[in-house]
Amino acid sequence: MVHATQDFAAFRLAKRVALGLGTPFEPTGDPAVAKGVIDYGVFTFANLPLPGSVPIGSRATAVNLGTVWNTGTNWVASPALTTTQLARQPYVLAQAAGVEYTAAAATFATITATSSTGGTKTRLTSSGNHELSAASNGRLIHVSADSGITAGPYVMTYVSAKVLDITYPYQALTNTVVGTVASPFTFYSVTVPGGAMGANGIVQVEIFLECSATATAKALSMVWGGTGEGASVAINGNTLYSMKLKTRICNQNAVDAQRISELDENALTASQAGAATRDTTDDQIFSLLGTVAAADEFLRLSSIQVTVYPHV
Repeated sequence: MVHATQDFAAFRLAKRVALGLGTPFEPTGDPAVAKGVIDYGVFTFANLPLPGSVPIGSRATAVNLGTVWNTGTNWVASPALTTTQLARQPYVLAQAAGVEYTAAAATFATITATSSTGGTKTRLTSSGNHELSAASNGRLIHVSADSGITAGPYVMTYVSAKVLDITYPYQALTNTVVGTVASPFTFYSVTVPGGAMGANGIVQVEIFLECSATATAKALSMVWGGTGEGASVAINGNTLYSMKLKTRICNQNAVDAQRISELDENALTASQAGAATRDTTDDQIFSLLGTVAAADEFLRLSSIQVTVYPHV
């Protein structure tokens, strides 16, 4: 049986086409729609406009679903909220757990790449020891090369003193470099979509961080929008085992002006806010960089949650 809403949606789509009313991307100006809410007509669900391409709070009719509302990042069937209400609905943009990073000793250099485990892994062999142990199996380590691989963190498997595998199908790498101690490398990043925040929107990042329980210094820093402008703050973790961290990136009544809090465990601790001028109508990347001072030490993101609080 066809639901009445589905039947009506199909009828509206057919009528628009028959009357030559243009594409459904054009607002209909339907007087039944509340003031300030734009109706974008009828679509199959797969062909709805990209949420970021039409105003937050606008609505459309999806064939076989009925009325849907634009939250700025998704089309939702209910509730039928006003533009202002929709602009205030927070949502989790990204969430992850168990992201663990380590680094090799500086002696792990002059690296050659060969095939391992039937081509399912790439083996990296150095002229010097990496000083990693079997305890580092499954951790991420940064790998880059002039060609053959995209620079970034890869899951590592320790093999022997001068050999390690990364769980990446074999590639013929050129001038391979593995992340070594005292060098910060990005081991987690997330893209905040352009237009997701709004002029008064907030991005909040909450972290549960763990690390090796040793006196060796570690550090976690953040980067907003591709550089450290006002937003890269190190956390030195001498003897640190676990810590809860939080930061907020807040637009300041403009899409291209932000104030940014430090990564901080204690909200009562006073700290100087950073400033940035990233245009949040464009995609912006939030990244976490980790640094360890000794090989085989680790930093672990036991959890990270990135929440967006959009607001016009």
